[in-house]
Amino acid sequence: GEYVKHYGFRIYCYSGSAAEEYAIANGFSYGLLNGNDLSAEELYDVVEKIDGTAEIVAYHGTEREITIPSEIAGLQVTSIGNEAFMNFTSLNSVTIPEGVTSVGDKAFNGCKNLKTATLPETLESIGADAFTGSERLRNITIPKAVTSIGDNAFEHQYKYGSEVFIMRDFVINCYAVTEGYNYATENGYVYNVIPTGELKYQLRANDDGSTDVRFILIADEQEVLNTDSASVYATIDGTDTDAIVVDRAYRSIIAGGKKITADEGKVFLIGKFIGIPDDMVSGMTAHFTLGKISYDRTIAS
Repeated sequence: GEYVKHYGFRIYCYSGSAAEEYAIANGFSYGLLNGNDLSAEELYDVVEKIDGTAEIVAYHGTEREITIPSEIAGLQVTSIGNEAFMNFTSLNSVTIPEGVTSVGDKAFNGCKNLKTATLPETLESIGADAFTGSERLRNITIPKAVTSIGDNAFEHQYKYGSEVFIMRDFVINCYAVTEGYNYATENGYVYNVIPTGELKYQLRANDDGSTDVRFILIADEQEVLNTDSASVYATIDGTDTDAIVVDRAYRSIIAGGKKITADEGKVFLIGKFIGIPDDMVSGMTAHFTLGKISYDRTIAS
């Protein structure tokens, strides 16, 4: 029968070597090692997609830390294909560039020494088993734009007898009301919700020399709509005030005699004014809780 060359196979060798002669004689794709860094075209196999962008389908390098280029062969990289880096066991760290929208099935499957994976804010989908077997990966930050995560994309589990346990030292960092949050909670993973709001304060001087202060959280409207509680309290000279429940959100407020309107998609959550001695304003700290997200703000002198 006839032999068929394996798609994506490439020989790396030195100029004038027997390996180069072998590659030429047998019609193999090859790249020369000359002490300089290999080009992106030599390191990565890509296919051009219908939209004129590139999908990485294979990697031929040996680097332990990889920053994937945003452009290869003049094409913008938008996809990491299925199994593109599978079983690349020497990989310790990978940074996927902005512009990439999908990571395919088993893309980094079996990369057992992978410790750090940085995903771009443009990412929209993560395929099934994408990072399964990357057992040294202890945390991952899932961008807001991700709307699809395949089965076992981050399979950090172990079996003991017939029972399956979640690895408690694996943490998913995610945003509230996103697919990353849903994936973490539905699969029982430890997770951190990334704060997106901004905590501010407003001072009001009284005639008797005392000062009132209130704290205002500028938050994402969707986060507020999907949260069942909000409250704020302050720590003044080591003592905590009573918590103030915040049960309304506003699109605009009056501060300093001026109307301030929140940016699109944002709302104001406003705590009541707290009366405090003037000499205790500096150094007091507010603790604002929105669902499971906490914000702290200290008033400087």
